[in-house]
Amino acid sequence: MFNGLKIKTNSINLFSLVGGATIAAATLALTAGNASAATFGFSNIFPGDLVGDAFNNDYKLDVTDEGSGMIRFAFSNISTATNFQSAIKQVAFSSINTSLLSGQTTNYQNSGTVGFQNSTQNLSQSNNISGWSGETWGAKTNGANSNAVQSGEILGIKFGGDFNAVIAAIGNGDLKIGIHVGSLLNGASDSYVLSPTPAPAPAPGQAVPEPLTILGAATAAGFGASFKRRLAKVKGNQKAD
Repeated sequence: MFNGLKIKTNSINLFSLVGGATIAAATLALTAGNASAATFGFSNIFPGDLVGDAFNNDYKLDVTDEGSGMIRFAFSNISTATNFQSAIKQVAFSSINTSLLSGQTTNYQNSGTVGFQNSTQNLSQSNNISGWSGETWGAKTNGANSNAVQSGEILGIKFGGDFNAVIAAIGNGDLKIGIHVGSLLNGASDSYVLSPTPAPAPAPGQAVPEPLTILGAATAAGFGASFKRRLAKVKGNQKAD
């Protein structure tokens, strides 16, 4: 009797055993986001212009490991203002470690009508950024203001580099990143510097598990539940006999 049970259990189709909910959970984990990515906000520069201080949260930077030693920096304008149309017109990177990044490719996977060109022109107010050592890499709007990063648009820049080293350099201040924004309220402009701390990650215990961990745990649970049901059925049959 138990030998038959064992054979039947081993022949159960995995998908029917663990159920659709388990497969859906595993799929969710696979698409929950790239583990090698970090999102950063921007802070005001002190002392400096005050005109744009209320709008620093309208811009963000996503740093993503593209694989094969490539990193994408995605500058986003997420402003929802209705009384003015702000636009990112310049981005600048500063580091004394000139080997940290290489092979700049501007306009990589842009969103919208964004068009930039490589430029290391001075970032306004950068003299007030502690540790700023000049513009090592950068880009600015190419042509008309319509090519700047306006609300809902993204500028992508790709570099060669080690993702973990770049994130560490941002955290310890070896790599600083700034943006210059124009067309603020009443046509004003202001500059911002990247906040060295990424946006909050899930709290301990709430982090998204690895996909194989989810699938493995769910599969084990499915097998356990199925075995208990079949064992109970066998015992019931034995009593009936």
